[in-house]
Formats: sequence, structure tokens, C-alpha cells
Amino acid sequence: MKKLTPIKARDMAYLVLKKRLNLPPPSQNYFLNRLSFIFCFTLLVISSCRREAELLPKMVKISVDRKKELKGADKIATINSLHKTDKIILAAPPKVNCYYIVPHMEGYLSGLPIEVLYEVNDIIVASFNEVVSSRYESQQDALNAFQTAQYNAFQLATSKGLNYQPPGQQYEPTEQLCDGDVGFERVVDPCIQKLKIRDMMKDTVLINKNKEVIYSTLATGDEYGYEQKVQSFGSTNSYMNIPVRTDGSTNKFTMKFTWNATTGYTIGDTHSHPTGSAPSPADIFGMIKNLTTVESSDTGIDFYKNNVSITVVSGSEKYIATVKDWTVLKTAYAQYTANMDAYNRDYAKLAAEGGGTENALLKKLGNAINLYKENSAGKYEPRERGADDLPAFKICPEY
Repeated sequence: MKKLTPIKARDMAYLVLKKRLNLPPPSQNYFLNRLSFIFCFTLLVISSCRREAELLPKMVKISVDRKKELKGADKIATINSLHKTDKIILAAPPKVNCYYIVPHMEGYLSGLPIEVLYEVNDIIVASFNEVVSSRYESQQDALNAFQTAQYNAFQLATSKGLNYQPPGQQYEPTEQLCDGDVGFERVVDPCIQKLKIRDMMKDTVLINKNKEVIYSTLATGDEYGYEQKVQSFGSTNSYMNIPVRTDGSTNKFTMKFTWNATTGYTIGDTHSHPTGSAPSPADIFGMIKNLTTVESSDTGIDFYKNNVSITVVSGSEKYIATVKDWTVLKTAYAQYTANMDAYNRDYAKLAAEGGGTENALLKKLGNAINLYKENSAGKYEPRERGADDLPAFKICPEY
């Protein structure tokens, strides 16, 4: 390329900026030529950079990680405004059972306006999180979930005027997990677990305390309760004598959770519902909320998971809820904490449709918990949604 002389460079700069700055004809003085050129070139560069910055699209970086060793249901989400494209990334869920999972999802999202970008990011992250938190019976099911989530992300982004690209690198989107893997958790069979429930309810401390809770509620109309605690791991046949108390409320009882040998290892609570309703979502999620305390102590985690329960009693109804599937419950808890008002409104709507609070609970959390109810013979049997879509006792084999 031919090098421009100072005079020609000056003339080119003059032509570019003539209309913008209404410049006079270029001077023939060399010193003024150089000064004019430097001044004009500087203005041109500044103007160009400013315009480039104005046209640069806004981007967001979303990073959502789930801990690999199942130390709670924590997810770390960071949203930063950037001037470059970055990934939407979700780390692998913990290993739990012999089935297929989608351990990782990612994508690239860009465009304006920024408020639409944030909105679409939130939806995509929620969708990806559901995929990586789920379990699939076959590899094809897992692959279908991966592909559907990517397709839906693309469709959503383009419908909002944004750009979306799936990951450029090739990687295996599915993984098989089997019994014996680190973090293995079994889905608890309610028919087998009911034998343990029946043994628990033979404990004289629990029997007497439950009667006290019921009588106190009938007398005042308030909720009463107590914590189910033991002083050592493996001693579920020897519960501590915890005083029954009340918050003085008709719809609230606050558990006082502890996890030590001095004040006791809390593996549940019993409290009353004056109206005879089933355990609420807040009651159920208390089990997973307290799990984070147990995990932070790093002692007795399996003991807690295998023995925690929530008992709700009234004059006419008695329920016990346990965890069937910790992975599913963690996912549900994340949805609950994201928007409690919306979750509770949906729960109330389901309860009003028929079958009451028990049916609403089974519809919302039936895949995450085992729910037991005392029958007319005084035995706790698992509940399920029957052929008419209403709660019914599950028929179990006799062991």
C-alpha cells in the first residue's frame, strides 16, 4: 500500500470532516498542516470509538453451579453486565441412582434491550436447571430432554429478538449413574418404610407427647408441638422428653432445630393443625432446610436423611411425611424459595379443586415425599392419588 504524505493525509482528513466541522480550506503551512492533521485525526478516532461503544450490544453472564458432593441444595447464581458474549452454564447434579442424567448444559445468549435479555436468561436457566436435576429411565429420554431444552432456548430467544447459540464444542450430554456411585441415594419404597413408621409410633414418649399436643389444641385452638430428638446416632428407639409448647398461633409452630449430643439431634417434629389439614409445603420443606445445618456439621448426614420425618396431628387426622427422593425435593424447594407466594397460591388452588390439602400436597410433592395417614385400625399406611385422582390408601404387600 502506498504511504500517504502529510499533505495527502491532511486533505483526506479534511474531506472526511469538512461537513461535520465546517472546516476552512487546508492551509499550505507545513506546521499548520501537521497540527490540523493531528487535531482532525484525533476527533475522527474519538468520534468513531464513541459510536462503536454505542452500537455494542449488552450481554449478561449467568453462572449457576450445583455442588457435586450434594452439600445442600445451594445454587450459586451470578449475573454480570458485560460487553462480550459468555456462557449460560449449569454444573452436574450429584450421583443418586442407576439411571441416566444430563450432567451439563450451556449456551450463548446476546442482544438488546437489556431487560429482555435478563428475563430470557432467567427462563433459560430455570429450564436448564430442571433438565440437569431430573433423572431419566433411558439414555434416549435424557438426550431428548437435552435437545428439547436447547431448542426451546433458541425459540424463546429468537421470539424476543435475541440471539442464541448452543455450545460449539461437542461433548456427551448424557451419563449413566448406578448403585455404588459417590452420593448414591435410593428412592424410598413407601410400603417398606411404613414398617419403620409403625415402629417409631410405638415409642411411649412419642405416644404421650402426641396426646398432649392434641388435647392442648382442642382446649385452646392453637397449634402445639415439640421436636423429635435423640441423643446419639442409631438411637431412634429412645426419644428425648422434649416439652410441648405453642407459639400462641392457630396456624404456626416454629421448630427449634439442634444437631449435637448435648441438646439433641433433631430428626423431625410433631405439631398440630387445628383444622385437620395435611402437612403444608412449609412443613415439608423444613426437612430439607434443616439438612443444610446437618451438612455444615458434616456429621450424621445419612442418619438424618434416613430418619427425618414430620408428624401433623389433630383430633381427627394424623399424618407422617418422610422424604422419598431428596433430589426431587431439592428441586421443588428451589422452586418454592424462588417465589413462595406463587407456590402457595397454586397449592391453595389445588386444595380447593377437590381432595383438600392432602390432595394438593400429593399433586405438588407426591414424587418427593412419602405421605402416611392413620387408618381406622390405628395403623399408618401410605397415601397415593387413586383412580379418581383423589387421595387413597396404597395397597401394600404384607411383609
